[in-house]
Amino acid sequence: MPYYPILHKGLESPLLHYDRHPQWEGRDTEEFYLENLKKQSSDWEYRDKTVNYNWNQNGYRAPEWETIDWENSIIVMGCSLVAGVGLDYNDTITSCLENKIGYPVINLGIPAGSPSALHYNTLRLLQNNIKPKAVCVVGPEISRITYFGNPNRNLGIWYLNIPKREQFYASFYEHYISKDPNAEIHGYMNLVGLENAWRANSVPCKVWMSGELPSFVDFARDLNHPGIKTANLWADEMFKWLTQ
Repeated sequence: MPYYPILHKGLESPLLHYDRHPQWEGRDTEEFYLENLKKQSSDWEYRDKTVNYNWNQNGYRAPEWETIDWENSIIVMGCSLVAGVGLDYNDTITSCLENKIGYPVINLGIPAGSPSALHYNTLRLLQNNIKPKAVCVVGPEISRITYFGNPNRNLGIWYLNIPKREQFYASFYEHYISKDPNAEIHGYMNLVGLENAWRANSVPCKVWMSGELPSFVDFARDLNHPGIKTANLWADEMFKWLTQ
């Protein structure tokens, strides 16, 4: 399979590779933070709170793969909502769930991630005979898709307004979503497919789609993603399913 070295930076890597900034991610930029220091109230939670991302070598907020006891861990997959953009590593959904459940919880959230990226990573994990205790999935926006190449790119509505040097990807995505319900059906198949792939390998798996988890009650440092209280509420829902 000649494309694996490109996608994984070497065959030894079980998941898609992403290059991350150690301190900032997505909308959670230094510029946006400094701007909000001027705009937010004096008691704004992130005025003095540090956000540490702790990315591993593959660009996930997880330990290095070779150090993980996968069989005795729980995996949580998703997009930036799971990765915890704007949250300190210790405040993410996975850290909250780990504190509640008493098992290691591995954060496989991909900022801007798509259903196809999660499905692909599921197949790669299973190909590597990685079978955790259970898998929780927060479904990304269903019309997103991953363009696999060098580098691979997760495409969403933000690609409809990008610099000309990226127009190929914008055009690809525009055509992908142009005819209903093409994008939605692909997204649905990917999420159902990954859920069934785990279950077929005797790993309990549940996918939470949009609106199936509690509404946001607060926001992270980027003022866009779930805050600490919301992360705890979502972890509570996962805990209920895991312990039912």
